[in-house]
Amino acid sequence: AMGTNFAPYVDQVLPVLFRHMNVDKNAPFIPRAVRKNVMKMLKFCLAAKNGEPALLHKMFDQFAFPILTAIKKRDCKELKLAFKCLYLCFDAAKDAG
Repeated sequence: AMGTNFAPYVDQVLPVLFRHMNVDKNAPFIPRAVRKNVMKMLKFCLAAKNGEPALLHKMFDQFAFPILTAIKKRDCKELKLAFKCLYLCFDAAKDAG
């Protein structure tokens, strides 16, 4: 979708995306639709950086909190969303590399 032309902006966009993907009890409420779109956009950021391993590692760390939160709350929809988007990130890294 965005391709490698988006690569210069990935470092500026990622902190905003990460802030909106986590469900934290101390943070303001973030609607599920926003979290879903944020998680889906991560694969495009990874593709723009050609599957950079350091970026994939950073994304993997960010997925840990939503996955653990979903398990704790027994929220199957959130868990499915997080794993699906994590899979899409791994798939984008595999295609790029």
